[in-house]
Amino acid sequence: MRRKLIVALLTISLVVSAFALIPSGFIGFEFMPQSDQGELAVTLDFNPQVTTYQNNQVTMLAEQIIRERPEVDRVLSMIGSTGQSIVVGAAKNNITTINIKLIDKKLRDKDVNTIAMELKNEIMERIPGVRARAAAVSMGGPPGAPIQFIVMGTEFEKVENTAYALLEVMRKIPGTSDVRFSVDDPKQEVHINLDRDRMSLLGLSVAEVGGTLRTALNGNDDAKYRDGIYEYDIRIGVDNFDRTKIDQVEKVTFVNRSGQLIELNQFAEVKYGLGPSVLQRTDRVSSITVQCNVVGRPMGTVGDEIQAAMNDIPTGVNIKLSGMLEQQADTFGSLGFAFLAAIVLIYFIMIILYDSLLDPIVVLFSIPLSLVGAFLALALTMNNLTLFSIIGLIVLIGLVSKNAILLVDFTIHMRRDKDMNVKDALVEAGRERIRPILMTTFAMIFGMLPIAIASGDGAEIKNGMA
Repeated sequence: MRRKLIVALLTISLVVSAFALIPSGFIGFEFMPQSDQGELAVTLDFNPQVTTYQNNQVTMLAEQIIRERPEVDRVLSMIGSTGQSIVVGAAKNNITTINIKLIDKKLRDKDVNTIAMELKNEIMERIPGVRARAAAVSMGGPPGAPIQFIVMGTEFEKVENTAYALLEVMRKIPGTSDVRFSVDDPKQEVHINLDRDRMSLLGLSVAEVGGTLRTALNGNDDAKYRDGIYEYDIRIGVDNFDRTKIDQVEKVTFVNRSGQLIELNQFAEVKYGLGPSVLQRTDRVSSITVQCNVVGRPMGTVGDEIQAAMNDIPTGVNIKLSGMLEQQADTFGSLGFAFLAAIVLIYFIMIILYDSLLDPIVVLFSIPLSLVGAFLALALTMNNLTLFSIIGLIVLIGLVSKNAILLVDFTIHMRRDKDMNVKDALVEAGRERIRPILMTTFAMIFGMLPIAIASGDGAEIKNGMA
């Protein structure tokens, strides 16, 4: 009370310094904290031409490498599955997901992210030709990589070029890992280019050629075989071995209007080429999803840096957030609204109680001051602003507002009923209300302390809140 200017300057500097911890990088943003729950997933990605049998053989080699690690407890492999969903058509011959359960956190000296990176590098080093991805299993988020950007537009060529540019940008951002597209690499396929002039001279139409090629290469099961009450499809087509070779495809024959047999190579050019394995669409337009994992840095911070680096987006192309980034943006927006709503409601309630517009503002000054300790605690414990820590901040508003109300209410009472001046009333309020303030504050502190210092599997999720 005797050094108001010094206290005011010190308080303002503390508030500014605390809020500066966010842009300076000491406190980051992420939807859910990166927790060590003792589980990780390793994804093996092969060439699209790999069969399930070949996939299984290589997966068994990867399992042996994984089981050599003393931190591994159990291993479950899903051949031909991405592990994200079990639906019809989701199986892929060239994908395997290996779910790994580690031993108790207290019995190992490495965290789950370190083990994941070491396993990924060891598998790729010891098994040539295999692309491996590894990441800790997280709770509360959508399936797939935590950072996902959907590049979408009406012109596929522009979408593809922008997706490749975004891919290179993401690889340069510190903290990104396993940067990739959501679809597999292009598959080898046979391209057939028809010469319409020759077809016309030979007496063939595009419809006739297309129907014959569809039957030969894709098969036709219009015919049925009946055996009693059972009915079976009869699929007619070229042998699977023959339709992958150009010299065999070129010999597919067609019957023209004169009844002559015409081979495909007489009016078409047949050659090998590459084609997309999947045509992805979002909101009815062509799209490609670029995604990556995050290691060692907050997910939201990495996502913001990627968006800032992508400043040259072609006309007609739109980049949309997906995955945890989208969920984070939606959730943080809702929590920010709840934060402001809590402050406004407290203010309106105090206006009714005090019958004054000015006195409640004094109480509200305690809210930014309380964030000094909150942000400093997050920075010192290397926690980020997450879903749980923001909920903790909202609870903190109620606690500090209650403490301020005790002081302000008693001060107003002393000035009105006992005709004290402001200084004496404040000193008396501090002396009389210190006990209930300390009682409720210490009750909250000791109640949160076990959560704040917890170190078991998955404890990092709620540490920031406490």
